[in-house]
Amino acid sequence: MADKRHLVPVIIITAVSFFSCTLVKENRDQCPCLLDIHLSGTFGQPAVVLVEDRDGVQSVPVAGDTLIHVSVPRGGVTVTAWSGVLSGPSGSIFSILPGKEAPPLYLCRCRLEASGDLAIVHARLQKQFCTLRVSVEGPPGWGKPFGTRIRGGVCGMGLDGMPVEGEYSFEPDKSSGVWTARIPRQFADSPLLLDIVMEDSAVRTFSLGPYLHESGFDWSLPDLPDLDILLSVSVTSLTIRPPSWEPDTFMWIDI
Repeated sequence: MADKRHLVPVIIITAVSFFSCTLVKENRDQCPCLLDIHLSGTFGQPAVVLVEDRDGVQSVPVAGDTLIHVSVPRGGVTVTAWSGVLSGPSGSIFSILPGKEAPPLYLCRCRLEASGDLAIVHARLQKQFCTLRVSVEGPPGWGKPFGTRIRGGVCGMGLDGMPVEGEYSFEPDKSSGVWTARIPRQFADSPLLLDIVMEDSAVRTFSLGPYLHESGFDWSLPDLPDLDILLSVSVTSLTIRPPSWEPDTFMWIDI
């Protein structure tokens, strides 16, 4: 009998302890989420990572490809990263200064739902500009010295990766017989003009947009390719020659 009387309290204590453990349930809805941002595509250049959540904005400067740990409240989060424009956007727009070429902007933007203890996002920067190289073929002494001017209808880029409409004009310098200019991402129907300039006046204007579209150049690609244009004076032709295309696409223009 003594053994049975001593056994009863032990059983009761054990049962109560188990029952109390099953009642404890932690509410983690208000706990923060650890956000791991795997940043790539910086080519070793300085970059900025912007993290937006319901509590505000965190700006994290980095020196290249890296892994960033950020604590955010649970819910919707937007991660924006860029390089090539370290001064940052004006508001939500990377504007091109009047008379200047587009900056070498690499950009990405990711939206995610941080609903657990850990969220992971892979942010790869993508090329938002096209480097246009213009060269000229012609017989020696064919005419007066001239220059080129690029004009268009996109004057910047939004944080959302969309082109910003507005006037754009840039006169590139000539180096080794080639004029080079960075052009921002365009809409498919954006006006894009190449002026041949002599004595500060345009003597001939080529509308590049339709020719690029006809050739299959795609402004919606995540990473924009560069573009070579050859102006042949002797036959008044325009050659569009992106480095990855074979054969070259020849454009004939009457002058």
